[in-house]
Amino acid sequence: MRRALAAALLAACAIGPLHADPAAWRVVSRDGGELWLLGSMHYLKDSDYPLPASIDRLFAAAEALAMELDLDDLDPAAEQAALLGAALLPPGVSLADVLGEAEHARAAEQAAALGVDLALLERFEPWLVAITLLDRGMSRLGYRADRGVERYLVGKAQEAGKEIVGLETTAEQIAVFDALPPEEQRGLLEQTLQELARPASAIEHLAELWRAGELETLARELEGEFEGFPELYRALVVGRNARWVPALEGFLREGRRYLVVVGALHLVGRDSVVDLLERRGYTVERIPDEAEASQSRASTP
Repeated sequence: MRRALAAALLAACAIGPLHADPAAWRVVSRDGGELWLLGSMHYLKDSDYPLPASIDRLFAAAEALAMELDLDDLDPAAEQAALLGAALLPPGVSLADVLGEAEHARAAEQAAALGVDLALLERFEPWLVAITLLDRGMSRLGYRADRGVERYLVGKAQEAGKEIVGLETTAEQIAVFDALPPEEQRGLLEQTLQELARPASAIEHLAELWRAGELETLARELEGEFEGFPELYRALVVGRNARWVPALEGFLREGRRYLVVVGALHLVGRDSVVDLLERRGYTVERIPDEAEASQSRASTP
């Protein structure tokens, strides 16, 4: 589920400057607590390693790690059962009934191209079909969730004995999709089929843009993918941002340093986590990349 949600937010992007670091922000509270907000790539290739050194520096200085989900405390079998149970269509209703002939044929064709028999998904709602196909598509391109930023940092936190916490539960993530009305679920599947038709270079551009710290450009590209699906954007991005902010404020009141790692789209633009924290009176500062920091040190008398 965690991987599927990440895949559902991918889109084509232009390459940014390669000298920069992934974008991150610093939030400080009067209680002495700090948050370092890092935009993530949930899927990466082996060739994307080593990751930028700035990620290791942020982790080393943090006392705890927060992510969308606590990946250190998941039961894959229970997750799978909950996912399939939530997505099951009512008795007597099939995916073909929900989609209509033309859209169902298109989905079946794309599924076959990915080695998936759509007949195996006929009893499930369109949102599950969408994330299943996109997850398979990412895997076909060589992008793996176990090589993503979160998994990398979970491994480091386990080795260092640092606390790992989640901003939401698997049940809450599933509920976001399951609560989508039928037209938005069909929209998610349509959007997914469009993304699957893009060339592999689109995802490679996205990884370069993330590594370059060009989250503003990345966000504009991703938001463009939702232009025809405003309710979907509010559910997958805006609503979740709002639910995360109280937990982030709780972290700040603890007086500890948290590294908070979430998808890039959650940190840029109106109603982003950064925007919502600023509206609540917090000062949120972009952390300069190493090249900028070195230049600033060199120019200081």
